[in-house]
Amino acid sequence: MATMKYCHLCGRAIQNNTSFCASCGHWLEIHATPENDSSVTDREQAVVTESSYMIPISHTIFMIMISYGLYFYYWLFLTWKHHRDHTSKEAFPYWHATTIAVVPGYGFFRVHAHMRVFTELMKKEDLTTTISPALAIIAAVASGGLSLLGSWGNQGDIISHGTSISSALINAFAVAITAGLLLHVQANLNSYWIHCSGVKQLDVKVGIGIGEVVIAVIGGILWLGTIAPLFNAAYRGG
Repeated sequence: MATMKYCHLCGRAIQNNTSFCASCGHWLEIHATPENDSSVTDREQAVVTESSYMIPISHTIFMIMISYGLYFYYWLFLTWKHHRDHTSKEAFPYWHATTIAVVPGYGFFRVHAHMRVFTELMKKEDLTTTISPALAIIAAVASGGLSLLGSWGNQGDIISHGTSISSALINAFAVAITAGLLLHVQANLNSYWIHCSGVKQLDVKVGIGIGEVVIAVIGGILWLGTIAPLFNAAYRGG
């Protein structure tokens, strides 16, 4: 019998002869659902789709750290896309994430809206949520400010070893703040998707997609630029 396969990260249908999701760019273990099997109810398919919106905390930690915090922008794109598909409301996840990265000031407005819509979803289901749009803005401002401060400390033809240490610590702290924000919010989102699916726990295995590979490579370069001056005077201009 012909089957329709679904990406368990974004829930979109994919071709039977591939394990690569063209929608979200992930290599995943595929859930196969009979296309014309009357025993498969809409609710069962909803469980598959809603479980695909979950992002494991371990995956979030790994991607934030390895990407130098750049995973924040991919996470905004992905979770906004989940909200669009879940609510069927018009949204433009790609453009939201892109403009946050390149338009000064817009990101704070978008982050606040991002947290607010998920807070409203959880409250509508009478779920307890600890997501705070205001605190999310504070975290975003703090992380962005520290990143700028850390980058400014590495300017100049010759940089002292002490300055390199200070800049590395500041940048690491900025990444840690971003990690704390995303882990806190994602824990809330996962509880919401568990509630929506009607099961107690969802076992989700997430692969590394092309988009995440790209930001991981860029993040690795940024980490190298931060750490190398600590051990090699040539990187400090000395």
